[in-house]
Amino acid sequence: MWPVAKADLAPHKKKEAWSENKEQKFKKKEKKQLKLETKNKKKKRKIDQDEWDELARDTHLMKKLKKKKIKDTDFDKEFENDATPDA
Repeated sequence: MWPVAKADLAPHKKKEAWSENKEQKFKKKEKKQLKLETKNKKKKRKIDQDEWDELARDTHLMKKLKKKKIKDTDFDKEFENDATPDA
């Protein structure tokens, strides 16, 4: 018996039309892109909410300062602490 290539022994893969194969790849790529977009939107939404909370806190401090409920030094200290990112 003559040696046979391994490719000849493997079962043959079902042949598909190139257009069907191309369509499947396109759908897969579209699905992956949609998944990434939704993930990025959720991350962006969280950052936006954090920024809104920080802005609300800053305006609250400014109103207190304007009504003389806190001193300038206290305001500066709180505002600086608020500006530093928590790591």
